[in-house]
Amino acid sequence: MKKNIIVIAISALLAFGCSEDKETVINNETSTAKISAATGRVKGEIPPGLNVFTTLQKANTLTLADMLELYKQDISKSQGQDFDTNLKNIWFIKLNRKALNEGNEEQKMFLISQQMEMENNLPHFNSFYTLLLSVNSIDKTEKMNLSNRFKDKNIQVIREIKWHTPDEKKEKETELLLAQRNFGMQQQFSK
Repeated sequence: MKKNIIVIAISALLAFGCSEDKETVINNETSTAKISAATGRVKGEIPPGLNVFTTLQKANTLTLADMLELYKQDISKSQGQDFDTNLKNIWFIKLNRKALNEGNEEQKMFLISQQMEMENNLPHFNSFYTLLLSVNSIDKTEKMNLSNRFKDKNIQVIREIKWHTPDEKKEKETELLLAQRNFGMQQQFSK
């Protein structure tokens, strides 16, 4: 009996010790990061070599159409990956602003649909709602439906995140709700 327990224990150690999902823990003063042995990077971290890194540096010299092509190349590589949402959120720093200034209806709707399909869009509440408000090809009812779906998705994510303090969670919820309220008020007084 004792022999069987030892064999089982050794087998379990070997099975877990040789897994491809091993992670190396890195400790520093501010965080603990786990580097996956399979990918060589922290979960969610955007790998080098994608267009986003060079594009953000030269975004002011590119057209929106050029940036959208580079964005599409990047997201074709990120679908189903752990960094997909992070990659898209970084792209939207420049894409939302550029779309407001020079985007046509089709480009704006593409960016809106991309953001609606994401897991979350926590860094871009105001720019999403501003972009949605700028679209003329859909009516106010459809805009409100999109607005509510966007809010519901993001509020759910906010509530699931383990925040450092309850105040941080409350601030993020308030930021989202105020952005949606401002959108609703602006839409009410628009054409």
